[in-house]
Amino acid sequence: MFSAVSGSHHRLRHRPARAKGSHTPEDPDAAQLLDRIRALNETIRDPQLSNRIYQIEGLCEKIFQVVESQPEKQPQIRSFMQYYLPATLRLLDTYSALEAQRVRGETIDEAMRGVEEMAGTLAEAFKKQLDRLFTGEVLDVSAEIRVLETMLRRDGLMGDDPFSAPPDTRDL
Repeated sequence: MFSAVSGSHHRLRHRPARAKGSHTPEDPDAAQLLDRIRALNETIRDPQLSNRIYQIEGLCEKIFQVVESQPEKQPQIRSFMQYYLPATLRLLDTYSALEAQRVRGETIDEAMRGVEEMAGTLAEAFKKQLDRLFTGEVLDVSAEIRVLETMLRRDGLMGDDPFSAPPDTRDL
């Protein structure tokens, strides 16, 4: 079953503005990938997919900012840069081309739905990628908190101190 698709009414939807202060990475490869994501999003008419792409774009910006400020983390995003981002761009490229078709059938609709679903999966995966960049800091903070709590308890400056004697109640 085929249906004609009119593109004119789709472009009248509200598009969220790109975040103020959006970041352009210093790395030329990262900047090019991010620019391509932005350009493809401008061609996508589906509002839910477009919003997912904005989310992906924002996550990419944050990932690039972390790596720029901490270059030692660059190896942690190797797969992200070499596979996940290029694959994301290929999917969005394909979606944009399919969406531009004037006549669509079941095969095209199914492929488009697959990309729409994958965009949500990718956004979650990119969140995890960003989160993993902070694993070392989280471990450091957790260790510091445990040491601080132990010292506070030992010095009687925090409740449930296993090392202190019970309070003297003779004078009560």
